[in-house]
Amino acid sequence: MEGSKGNPPSPSLPLKKGILMGRYRKIDSKMWGDEKFASLSKSKPNGQTLWIFLLTGPHANSCPGLYAVGERALAEALGWQLKDFRRAFKEISMVGMAKADWEKRVILIPNVIKYDPPQNPNIIKKWGKDFDEIPECSLKREYYSIIKNFLKDFPEGFQKAFREYFGNDLKNDLKNDSLNDSINDSSIPYPKPYPKPKPYSESIDPDSVEMKISSLLLSLIRKNKPDFRDPDLQKWSNEIDLMIQKEKRDPERIEKVIRWATNDEFWKTNILSTKKLRQQFDTLEIKMEAQKKRNEIIGDDPIDRRARLIFRRKGSSNHEET
Repeated sequence: MEGSKGNPPSPSLPLKKGILMGRYRKIDSKMWGDEKFASLSKSKPNGQTLWIFLLTGPHANSCPGLYAVGERALAEALGWQLKDFRRAFKEISMVGMAKADWEKRVILIPNVIKYDPPQNPNIIKKWGKDFDEIPECSLKREYYSIIKNFLKDFPEGFQKAFREYFGNDLKNDLKNDSLNDSINDSSIPYPKPYPKPKPYSESIDPDSVEMKISSLLLSLIRKNKPDFRDPDLQKWSNEIDLMIQKEKRDPERIEKVIRWATNDEFWKTNILSTKKLRQQFDTLEIKMEAQKKRNEIIGDDPIDRRARLIFRRKGSSNHEET
């Protein structure tokens, strides 16, 4: 019988009211180390690839959604630079799909448990062993509460396995904690809701592409106006971050437009911040391309320009002689 003692709820039925099991496919984590797979073309750093790697990579243990791994190890495994990894993980964390404590080297993906429920109590015993190996941190404690709440609707055998084998190293700490057994389980949301996205006001790495582009714009503005005020480069970098992440602008393209605009007689007096650059970017790009085409038609490069100047001077001299 479905849901009888000792058996988990049927995957074809809701594990909790309003939540149905979806279709899924098994992926062997050894795929990432497979020689043929490794020989395929690599993707550029992006949030979707990182999300798939977090779910299926070789760092995963038996605990669904809780991993002990650092950002540098993940970046190296993907062949990405650390700054690119951080940008991709920022996409994921901003929509609440994952959390990280990089100091403790722990990642939590709160909703994975929905799609990877235990099929028998022995699986929970295995979870408990791997859970004990996770470094102590707030994410580990949060995961403990998520699993405890998730198993409420499972048969007693599952809950007994949880009590006996799960989080033994935390139980003493939880006695006087807000996550202990005296708390009403309903106060722990299921599934844990995604937080509202953080605004683009968080700190930008001084060595990031965004900061370098912002500094480039500032230096070129000061070539035209040496006493230009000191801007808030964090705010400037946030605008560049939006251009790259949200609007999918290529950083090299942004640089080209900046160099063109700060050298144009009209736009160099108008593009005096990254915010204005972002607002006018499409217009600037169109103007830049139009000028490039005109220059190609008339051959407007320094050598051609000099040759035309010499030709005009000779023509003028011959005209005077006649």
